[in-house]
Amino acid sequence: AADGLAARLLGQSSTFGAVLDMVTDRASTTCLCIILGSLYPHLGAVLCALVTLDMFSHWYHMYASLKLGLGSHKECENALLRFYYKKPVLFVACAGTEFWYVAMYAAHFADAADYAGLVLRATLPIMLFKQVCNAVQLGVAMRIILEYDEQERQKAEKAA
Repeated sequence: AADGLAARLLGQSSTFGAVLDMVTDRASTTCLCIILGSLYPHLGAVLCALVTLDMFSHWYHMYASLKLGLGSHKECENALLRFYYKKPVLFVACAGTEFWYVAMYAAHFADAADYAGLVLRATLPIMLFKQVCNAVQLGVAMRIILEYDEQERQKAEKAA
């Protein structure tokens, strides 16, 4: 959030920067989930599913946005995604989810377990909300891409 704000304030925002931001966000979440998977092997499949949903939903959504010719992947017709991409909501959803992951890490260590447990419980609804948004984002993007493919197929049939 701070990096995007700084880029906008300094007049240095770009498509390259937006994609780089998204990629580094996905990479940092993946690294954290790998570490969590080593601390909580019984949650490995769940953590892998969260990473997969995060990556696929953002990649598909970005690709669908490009196919639609949108100026930003944050431009959506879906009501939930329009709400999610409002700056304060997006900030709380992303920060809350990251706090949840960090609290999981801290909960592994006895001296931080009590505080981390409180943070885990407090941020769980936020993390779950973000996962629902990721799933909706993936579904919407897949529908858009399938519709685009169908339109291209129909154009090719008419041209043949």
